[in-house]
Amino acid sequence: FLFDLASRELTQVTDSDANSDPRASLAMNGDGSLIVATFSSDFDTGMNADRNGEVFIIDTVANEIAQVTDTFGGSSNNELLPSITSDGALIAFVSDRDLVAGSNTDANSEVFLYNRSTDSFRQLTNSTQGMVSRPSLSADGTRLAFFSDRDLLGTGEAGVQLYRMDLASGALAQLTRIDGGVNSSLISLSDTGEIVSFVSNTDVIDGENRDGNAELFLAESALRLEKQVNGNDADVAPGPSIPVGEEITWTFRVT
Repeated sequence: FLFDLASRELTQVTDSDANSDPRASLAMNGDGSLIVATFSSDFDTGMNADRNGEVFIIDTVANEIAQVTDTFGGSSNNELLPSITSDGALIAFVSDRDLVAGSNTDANSEVFLYNRSTDSFRQLTNSTQGMVSRPSLSADGTRLAFFSDRDLLGTGEAGVQLYRMDLASGALAQLTRIDGGVNSSLISLSDTGEIVSFVSNTDVIDGENRDGNAELFLAESALRLEKQVNGNDADVAPGPSIPVGEEITWTFRVT
């Protein structure tokens, strides 16, 4: 259903049969002209006769429904948790299907991005076992945030952590480093994705949430600098020998 605040009118957008199963969540673009959601109905199109969970996009202006994914089988997590950019150009969602041929042969739940203009899919994560959840796109389509219990960057923290990806470069950043995980299922980004809000009942900021109540947290961008060394790096030669791959902490003064 759609509710128009200006006119105070309620409109039924879909008309599915009794066997249809709307899954988990839906999302709307900036001007309300498009809704993306997961259904197990075929809406009399015949495309989803197997009643698998698929992503659909609903044009509320033209009153049309289009099926984005067309898969077979999969777990109950198939095609879940869609997110859409403000202009409706990009849709992100979780699926355990091999939507980009050969990229997800282990049938693990991964984050995918659908480009409406090119009618193409891009697999954004590539993990083994575990889970990813709640992909959320920034309004401008430059960044994506999501949760995963895989150690995607090798930082060593166990449990579900919050990650953010730059979609142009594919660069991934881990925004939380909480031993045991953030235990969260709600996430939202600012227009440019520089600020990520999420709900958690863990002590994300040491000592701030000791009662374990569900609270709202913000994760903001931080400056990250990396220094490359050649194995013998010091103010005065020859300096200490540094094994390749060893982690070193440097102090930078920003002026």
